[in-house]
Amino acid sequence: MISENKPIFNMIAAYTKDGRVLGDDSPNGMPWGLTLKKDMKNFRQLTAGNTLVVGPNTLPHVEGLHDPEGLKLKRNVVVVAGDHTRLPDTNCPTVPSLYEAMLMIHSDPLRFGDMFVAGGARTYEAALNLLRSEARRHIGTCAYLYATEIDGRYTGNAYMPELEGDWSELSRDHQSPDTPGGPSYDFVTYYFN
Repeated sequence: MISENKPIFNMIAAYTKDGRVLGDDSPNGMPWGLTLKKDMKNFRQLTAGNTLVVGPNTLPHVEGLHDPEGLKLKRNVVVVAGDHTRLPDTNCPTVPSLYEAMLMIHSDPLRFGDMFVAGGARTYEAALNLLRSEARRHIGTCAYLYATEIDGRYTGNAYMPELEGDWSELSRDHQSPDTPGGPSYDFVTYYFN
């Protein structure tokens, strides 16, 4: 059973404030076109020693972020995929649903650490649906979203779902642009209970 004072999972995402754009078809998958250095540092600090849960399309974008040597050398990533035939070449364990990923990770916390849902849009939607489900009442669910909310208007083809229900903003830390002409952004922590 999952402890009532421990989050069932965490989510971590970077998206635009205007339109909640998560990604696009660019080579790095980021519509703002550049890596936000403070965001990458924050991402690594939050997820170090824990398990990322990603969909098959997101895996190539996070391979170098979580572990600079590449995720293939680590056993701390679970790929949630309905269609395993679309998976890139990976040594990551795969499961057919977010719920099964959660059960696997919580069954061995020394091996997996905490669970961080890290994209894409369908995986975030599955996480939010799990929190809204009837099952949450039986397991004392709480969750965190560590968001990087980026200023500016960008277009894309993947969007962060709206937070609905019992979400509260815990903190907001404004960040100035990393480079001249780059976007400013906020680190925001949301809590679900």
